[in-house]
Amino acid sequence: MNWRLPSVTSAYALAALGLAYRLDWDAVFQLPASDLAGLAAFVTLGVAAELLGVDVPINSRRDARSSIVFIPLFACALYYPPAAAVLVAGSVSFIACALRHSNLPKTLLNTSVAMMAMGVAAVLLAAIGGGRPIGDPRQLLGFAVFVVAAFAANAVLVSAALAWLKGLSFPRTLYSAAGGGGANFLFDLLASPFALITASLYGDHGIAGLVIIVLPLIVIRSSYQTKVKLQQANQDLLAVLVKAIETRDPYTSGHSVRVAHIARLISEDLGLPRSKCDTIGQAALLHDIGKIDPDFASVIRKPSALTAPERLRIQAHATAGAALLETLGSLDDEIIRGVRHHHEFYDGTGYPDRLAGTDIPLASRIIMVSDSIDAMLSDRPYRRALGVDDVKHELARCAGAQFDPLIVDVVLNRNTLTRIMRVVSTATVERREPAVLVGGGA
Repeated sequence: MNWRLPSVTSAYALAALGLAYRLDWDAVFQLPASDLAGLAAFVTLGVAAELLGVDVPINSRRDARSSIVFIPLFACALYYPPAAAVLVAGSVSFIACALRHSNLPKTLLNTSVAMMAMGVAAVLLAAIGGGRPIGDPRQLLGFAVFVVAAFAANAVLVSAALAWLKGLSFPRTLYSAAGGGGANFLFDLLASPFALITASLYGDHGIAGLVIIVLPLIVIRSSYQTKVKLQQANQDLLAVLVKAIETRDPYTSGHSVRVAHIARLISEDLGLPRSKCDTIGQAALLHDIGKIDPDFASVIRKPSALTAPERLRIQAHATAGAALLETLGSLDDEIIRGVRHHHEFYDGTGYPDRLAGTDIPLASRIIMVSDSIDAMLSDRPYRRALGVDDVKHELARCAGAQFDPLIVDVVLNRNTLTRIMRVVSTATVERREPAVLVGGGA
């Protein structure tokens, strides 16, 4: 990390300077004093918007900020040449970072990203719609292209930097930055027309027009914050529910989180869309949610083998979990079905509905494999964790019976199992205690 930040900062700074060098700065130097005051007002408004930004989780970390700074920046680009827009974007980023006491490399990195994203988009705007009145069809077309280009360039540049700095997957980081299914990107697109209003107010009333727009900007910022807080509250609630289950049996601590990690890895190696991977990961996190019911407490904690009636009772946790999740009302039906059927066997001998083959939801088939792998790779009171070769043997032996053979084939023939080993071993070291885990057959 120590050497990666200077390296990516240097690369981005050089690219930003190269872009800036190609712009026409004479047009900026020839602006009258009133326009220079307007640029200063855009910088002030932009800094205020940036400081009111909201933290956005990237790959479960708060590494990025979402703000409405793009509204004054976009409005500025509508009125001034690309060089001026780049100057304002760079100034806003640099001043905001300095006020937040960011270190110099991060400040330069963020400033470079802002300059490059704005520069690329502003050049396109100038080529298509620059110099035309607000509302002119060519101007509106140019603005649409400009908005998409600015957001796309910013997302790619930020995600590439974060992926390099944190050692993360670039596609995964880009997906997280954009929000599930591009939700954040869509939200920004819907808010971007306010830049046209801001530009129109500035054209009609000068700097006073920028003052008028402050209140609507605060309202938009508040909606951003509400959206992010709601998303985080939902994740926190699910985490609390999972933790409540695992406190009933200390041996299962961390099991649901590990199964969720494993399910995501398998989903990615199956080539599923990112939104599908997220859904399956969430279903895996909640797969044992039914065990929160007090009726299962005595069975979960029983130190000896279960009787036949007790086994039937614990098997009811799958339907109990699905019923509980249905009461929440905000979860996707695919998640609920994934939880209900995560103990169905591929050959139709599982429970609760004895589904077979592809009639079993894909999420459930992936959770079945993930749940069993975590159980095999974890210590139990009566045996040590199985080795990789033993796990491979068990997966191959049960393919077509307990497990979906296609999923097993992917796990065995790609690097999936090696990455799963890292997830499980890291969690085991952090937990520092043995685990008794309920695998695919319980």
